[in-house]
Amino acid sequence: MDSVAWFGAIEFIQPRLGWVQYKRCATEFWLPYDTTWLLHAVWDALIVLALLRAMVLVLGGSSVRRWDRRAPILLGAMGMAQELALESTQTLWEYVPCLLNPQWATLNGRPMTLQQWHWSVIPGMVYTRALRGQWELMTLQDR
Repeated sequence: MDSVAWFGAIEFIQPRLGWVQYKRCATEFWLPYDTTWLLHAVWDALIVLALLRAMVLVLGGSSVRRWDRRAPILLGAMGMAQELALESTQTLWEYVPCLLNPQWATLNGRPMTLQQWHWSVIPGMVYTRALRGQWELMTLQDR
């Protein structure tokens, strides 16, 4: 649930800053512009769940029971890989380069912008928060 909240904030703010647009994209015709950010946040949260599952397959089940310093690095790398793969091929939304959101690359004719780098950090933050929450719950149960 944390990842929906984290991505919800990001996806709510970005269109209002002009960094992402849903016009001229596939979602424009079937989803109201004012609520597309919510779909985008849920979509991102589901991707994080898939990344966490892939992390368990790579690092083993112990990575969700105790801190594994490799996990945030792996999650960040997988997060950026999926971001570049999806954003260079889909047309659900488009990121708009501007002064505060500069373009750093072009893939398949689509601009890749600075804000997309949040995928190198947020999956690891979700992992860390989830483990911290698990530890807090275990501490409360021990009382």
